[in-house]
Amino acid sequence: MIRELAFQGQSSDRHQPSYSADGLPLVAGLVELITKASSAPGQRHAALAGHAGDIAIRTAHGWTLGTRWLPRDGIVTPPYPGWVSDGSAFGRAAATILTAETGSPRYRRTADGEGISGLYAGTQIAADDSAGRRIGVRVGKRAWALARRYFAGTAG
Repeated sequence: MIRELAFQGQSSDRHQPSYSADGLPLVAGLVELITKASSAPGQRHAALAGHAGDIAIRTAHGWTLGTRWLPRDGIVTPPYPGWVSDGSAFGRAAATILTAETGSPRYRRTADGEGISGLYAGTQIAADDSAGRRIGVRVGKRAWALARRYFAGTAG
């Protein structure tokens, strides 16, 4: 979908090059319009020189043309709808338990970093991540409560 929308152009500014209502919305630092200035030597889109007016997508490996973007190091996006992020759910459940045990919230930040990997890979959307986080918190709280009962010898 990202490649197809990138072929259409950008949908954010009618007064900029490559405008199409069917294009990708521009998001600073993630989806940008390549300009002569941004593709000049030493600039963020330097590797895309000669493509002014096209769409650039930021990846873990740098900027690439939107029309050539591939998620997950070249694996095509799976042809199915979103699902709850298992990474977000498992990560947040573990973080909830570790935070309850240690009192340190740093596990939550670590878990959230793991959870957004599907967003960066292009296989999930923000709703998948947030649903996984919510489920993970509920599961973590219940698991922690059950573990405490076991530790106390009251679980049956």
